[in-house]
Amino acid sequence: MISGIYCIENLINGKKYIGFSTDIYKRWKIHVTSLDGNYHENWYLQNAWNKYKKESFMFKIIEEYPPVEEILKLMEIYFISYYNSFRGNGKGYNLTKGGEGNLGWIPTKKARRNMSKANSGENNPNYGKHPSPETLEKQSKGNKGKIISPETRKKISISATGRIHSPESIKKTADARRGTHLSPKTKKKIGDANLGKKRVRASSPFYGVSKHGNENWQANIWVKGKYNYIGIFKIEIDAAKAYDKYVIENNLPRSLNFPNDISN
Repeated sequence: MISGIYCIENLINGKKYIGFSTDIYKRWKIHVTSLDGNYHENWYLQNAWNKYKKESFMFKIIEEYPPVEEILKLMEIYFISYYNSFRGNGKGYNLTKGGEGNLGWIPTKKARRNMSKANSGENNPNYGKHPSPETLEKQSKGNKGKIISPETRKKISISATGRIHSPESIKKTADARRGTHLSPKTKKKIGDANLGKKRVRASSPFYGVSKHGNENWQANIWVKGKYNYIGIFKIEIDAAKAYDKYVIENNLPRSLNFPNDISN
């Protein structure tokens, strides 16, 4: 299990949802299930999911931390501020500024009512887990060509170009990580919690790449809510290139680590 902070990013408009979990992969499955079922408790994220479709969203681990709720909540607050993903600022899908979550993922009463309605189909025979053949046909026609169209791929490529590896981006990341958004009390809590702890895994600035053990790097990708393992590599850049190759060969709407090399 991987514990830490994760991100759900809209590849079309760049908006993000930041969350925390002690089991990120399990939490992602819960998100996908509730979003596909149209009963996610975050109505703003649900509306975006319905509008842009699931293929336009990417799940990514931002940073790994010990499975301590206090640490995870503090870091959720930090990354919501860092990525400016609070809806009140108009930049993301988080409905709060963070720190209110829980490790049990207990849905609200409203979410439970929506889940019950989606599963039972009361008051609407076409609503829920089993759409009518007519509805399925309409959805199929509406989605044809939308994902793999040149315009969509161009938008995704442009949005990714220079976002991670440009000098400006690296400087912004460094400046933000100096703790400008954290109070001295918060920084002390994080420092005390991490004191003496050895990190086994680490995140990577590349899409689809994470540390595997102490020396290797793993490439992987989530497609339609399913985890796909790509491979283990000695060099981090090789893992990033393998991720790009997988995305291109399977015509997936994902940001590339090296978009300028797509012609090669």
